[in-house]
Amino acid sequence: MKDSEEPCGQRYIKSLTSSQKSLQLTLNREVSALKNLLETAILPAAKKAEFRGRFSELQEGIKQAQKSAGAASLQLKLNEAVTSADVAVALCQEYCVLRIDDGLDANAVREAASLVIEKHKRNKVLICAFVPNSAAKQGLGALDWLQGSLVPINGTGNSDNDGLAQGEGSNVAGFDEAMAMAKAYAAKVFAK
Repeated sequence: MKDSEEPCGQRYIKSLTSSQKSLQLTLNREVSALKNLLETAILPAAKKAEFRGRFSELQEGIKQAQKSAGAASLQLKLNEAVTSADVAVALCQEYCVLRIDDGLDANAVREAASLVIEKHKRNKVLICAFVPNSAAKQGLGALDWLQGSLVPINGTGNSDNDGLAQGEGSNVAGFDEAMAMAKAYAAKVFAK
């Protein structure tokens, strides 16, 4: 298989996920259009109220389906991260590089890293700091945020100057303190 190609299964899952998102958007638009139509319809107030309730139930069902699809996609990506680490370990590699093309947030990346670390404990802690543009505009810098968290784990790190910084350390016992420091630093920046 060429590097630019992806396995058929992944292509199918991306297509299915894309189709589900498209269908959910279409359903949401249809329900909204029907609600607007209902407001202009000449109907008894009791019937309008009944239909509003039904439309609200439909929208809630769509919202729940979107949450379920998002959770399933996240779980798939988390499993993909763990599987990639398993392959790296099986090949006796000291590292694992993974590209995830689904719009995961920093919490999901952290969760994936935690799963990999938990499964393949190696007396090292990996910390990733991702800062979206909206947070950077408020003064949160990825490298500054990361550096304070590296102290409890005796770590070092760097940044790609694109809102992402990463580092690792050898003091696994300092992980909880590192997480607390990261939360405290972000809270301090946003409290300004």
